[in-house]
Amino acid sequence: MKNIKQMLLVLFFFLLYHLLIYYIGWNSYIFLQTLYPNISSTPLIIILLVCAYSFLLSHLLKAFTIIKIIAAYWFAILQYAILILPAANLSYYLLSFYIDDSISILFVGSILIFLLICIFVYGTYNAYSPVVREYNLTLPKKRGKRANLTIAVASDMHFGTLSGNAHLAKLVAVINNLKADIILLPGDIIDDDPNPFLQKKMGEKMKELQAPLGIYGVLGNHEYYGKKIPAFLQEMQRIGIHILMDERIILDDSFELIGRKDKTDKERLSISQLTAD
Repeated sequence: MKNIKQMLLVLFFFLLYHLLIYYIGWNSYIFLQTLYPNISSTPLIIILLVCAYSFLLSHLLKAFTIIKIIAAYWFAILQYAILILPAANLSYYLLSFYIDDSISILFVGSILIFLLICIFVYGTYNAYSPVVREYNLTLPKKRGKRANLTIAVASDMHFGTLSGNAHLAKLVAVINNLKADIILLPGDIIDDDPNPFLQKKMGEKMKELQAPLGIYGVLGNHEYYGKKIPAFLQEMQRIGIHILMDERIILDDSFELIGRKDKTDKERLSISQLTAD
């Protein structure tokens, strides 16, 4: 019964995903046909299918970096198209009462394309521009050896194909400038496959991270997606980053640090098990 439910759920999302692709394709074709009346729909269908399956293709054709880039931007297109296209369709419907259909389509479509370009330019800039946010926490516990502790935390860097040495150099400079006592990396350190990280020798730059109490991380879902966790763990160990796999350690005789596996791992320990003592 459980397997049937899972199959039905997968089928539902499969159909929903392709309906969204059709919705995006239909809107795109209407706009292009208004610009170029004799345009064929075939190239658009091919482009849409390549984009729609780019994430899967990027895992099959790992040598082609461009497919990975297409996959990243496709998810952004899909997300924002779902948000913006209904508003664009409604705007066209309202404008069509006052101006010619073709003018309405071109006007609304041009604004939509302009908005998407602005979003992608800003999003790309934002993705490669680290921002530091500071939080002050007061804990009602015995201090141990320390009155204060400065923790630097950075997650979801996705180092590899899209996030390379230049981005890593920014991260290292920003974190080291904080002069933290300990550095924590809670997941998605690499983007799926560790091979691009290794090929670019990014570990050599990451070794420059400095913290007197050490650098610790846990696995994120993307480390599991790559299915090369042993290779990832070996590289992290080599560069001095301790990945905690449902482990607890005592640091500086002052506090415990617990690192839990990602929920992708069905066999991970529960919070109650990890904090039992």
